Amino acid sequence: MDENSIDEKQIKFELSDSNGSNLPEKLDNEIMNEKNKYPKTVFLIILNEFCERFSYYGIRTVLFLYLTNFIKIEQHSATAIYHAFTVICYFTPILGAILADGYLGLYKTILYVSIVYCIGEIILTLTSIIPLGAPNITGPAIALFIIAVGTGGIKPCVSAFGGNQFHPSQKKYLATFFSVFYLSINVGSTIGTILTPIFRNDVKCFGQDCYPLAFGVPAVVMVASIIIYAIGTPFYNRSDETNKKGSNIIIQTADCIFTGIKNKIKFRNIEKKEHWLDYADTKFNKQMIFDVKAFYKIVVVFLPLPIFWALYDQQGSRWTAQAQQLNGKLGKWMIKPDQFQAVNPIFIVALVPLFDFVIYPFFSKFNILKKELHRMSIGLIFAILSFGIAALLESRMQATLKSLNPSNRIRLVNLSPCDITFFDQDETLFYLAKSIKVIDMPEDKRKKIDQKKSLLTNSTCLVGKEKFNFSNTLDISDLNASKNLFFYLSDNMIKTLDILINQNNQVNGFSQIRFLKFGTSNFGAVFPKVFNNIISYGNEKFDEMNNSSYLSTNRNLDVAYTTIDYSDYRISIRNSSMELLSFEITFETCARYSILLYPNPIESHQIDYLILTDIYPNGLHLCWQLIQILIMTVGEVMFSISGISFAYSQAPSSMKSVIQALWCLTVAFGNLIVVIVAEAKFVENQVYEYFIFMGLLTLATGIFIFLSCRYKYSDKSDDNSSDVKTESSFDPTEPLKHSAHVKYSTDSEIKLISLSALEAN
Repeated sequence: MDENSIDEKQIKFELSDSNGSNLPEKLDNEIMNEKNKYPKTVFLIILNEFCERFSYYGIRTVLFLYLTNFIKIEQHSATAIYHAFTVICYFTPILGAILADGYLGLYKTILYVSIVYCIGEIILTLTSIIPLGAPNITGPAIALFIIAVGTGGIKPCVSAFGGNQFHPSQKKYLATFFSVFYLSINVGSTIGTILTPIFRNDVKCFGQDCYPLAFGVPAVVMVASIIIYAIGTPFYNRSDETNKKGSNIIIQTADCIFTGIKNKIKFRNIEKKEHWLDYADTKFNKQMIFDVKAFYKIVVVFLPLPIFWALYDQQGSRWTAQAQQLNGKLGKWMIKPDQFQAVNPIFIVALVPLFDFVIYPFFSKFNILKKELHRMSIGLIFAILSFGIAALLESRMQATLKSLNPSNRIRLVNLSPCDITFFDQDETLFYLAKSIKVIDMPEDKRKKIDQKKSLLTNSTCLVGKEKFNFSNTLDISDLNASKNLFFYLSDNMIKTLDILINQNNQVNGFSQIRFLKFGTSNFGAVFPKVFNNIISYGNEKFDEMNNSSYLSTNRNLDVAYTTIDYSDYRISIRNSSMELLSFEITFETCARYSILLYPNPIESHQIDYLILTDIYPNGLHLCWQLIQILIMTVGEVMFSISGISFAYSQAPSSMKSVIQALWCLTVAFGNLIVVIVAEAKFVENQVYEYFIFMGLLTLATGIFIFLSCRYKYSDKSDDNSSDVKTESSFDPTEPLKHSAHVKYSTDSEIKLISLSALEAN
């Protein structure tokens, strides 16, 4: 080292010392300033949470359509599988909490369980690839179970681990951290909900919706999440990993309850005690029993609450199935049915501050909605209303569909160059002009025709130099079946053909089309191509088109439809040498079409087309669902935030993690109810099922209001025990257990804790 530099440092030291400065105090201040800097490692945790939420919601968004449209599982069973997956997602947080608090600590639990989570997503992706054996249910079922264990296992750990990164002197940063953490959850889930349906629908894999991409992108994002999390390994505060004894408060609470019940049964005739939990004093101290009693009071109030989640989580199953039957076209943009789930988190972001800063303060002036239980009750009522509106929408859809598609429609289609008269003996019944092409058989004539079981037709027309005479007796004895009755020119004769309109086995979320040829033999074999910017359906999709066997008879033919995505298309008709015809068309969801090809009556070397809508869609727009989603989201905000706030304010500090476990269990049991109802198949009509759930929640709301009125709020000041820390005595220098303190209790799944709620604590 250079001598001049040494002397210079010594001079500086002596100068500062001669000025009377306290050097150790300066060093302490520098250390404290360093500690007071915002910990950069939390940004890795926030980014990790963003990626995990993107991954989870991305998969969950397309899951229902994957089960119904790709694996071809019946809708009730698909609903049961979807909600069974959610059940496991909300049961396993208890295991994650026990693992973190009792054995591994937060860091290792998050890392190891995330790897398991990622393996599940990779399996789900691979089992959706057609050359690898898809579709089948075994592989996806295993993958979904692993994913549910993974997401549930890390659910109670990430936010608490983020809180652990703050030094006690950095307490002022916590509210900011949790608000950003909350934002990352909503942004990640919203982006995942919007993008994965695009990957599914706008990209095609092996001629079908690209589920390998829809699942693969979330899997890659989850890999990125693990890498991002692991980068901070040398810098994380992992002090909670010391002194793990294989137990935590959840296990102790369960043991205390079990001991109380066991001893109550054993000593009920020997010793009388005020409360059945007091019998647990053979194993637990008074403070533990006191805390479990407080927890038990909350459990009783929460007993009816799973029904709320039974309704709420059907946004991803039953409401998605409903959205498949609605028109999602908005200008040039097509909203996908599963994509519409993104509306809920968007509404949440908008409504939380509105309630916190406007609605609640306004009503509190009139002493209304001041208590959490009151807010929860109103939230439950909003959830009932949302399902009532869903039932009304479903009923309207069914009624419209029935009115547009009568079961006994007889449609007359004139593809000939002649005007055709329909008569009964000498009485003319109705007239079909060649310029009109299509009419429904008049209702006022049906009874007379039904009595005769036949109809006379007659026509004479001149095309070029050819004169055509047509006289025939039509046998239309079956007037209860919906059918198209065609008149077409072939071999210088006008012929008839009777083809049924299949109104059964409607495919939700798709269009169905069929090509029918009439007198086109002069053009040879013709091949259709149905395409747009995303997908192209070639001749292999319509391999029955050149099969003329359906022309061999003219009675009640049933020609199959081909299922395609509903969208805007261009259709090109070619033969072996040239393009014969090209036109554009929009196929709507849940509609069926017949595309008729026949010779131009004037220019015989040209081919004409006519498009018949065999099954009309209900015509209602997807945006009608906004009403029920908005009302459900209002109910969610009032119910969920207030429920969390109530539970944490009433539970002793030692019970915070148990409360989070209880909250997750209400979600799990709610989804279990949906599994039972869906598999039991009490009713086939979806409207009636909506009313069943409305009835269940109405009953649960009545019970909840009754229990709320009897509930006595706990005053924390009455708890003067020194054994357990209260909110005011919480020591921030201790390492945080998962959800050990209200301020650190943000659950990565419960996305509703607002900034104001955090600051209030």
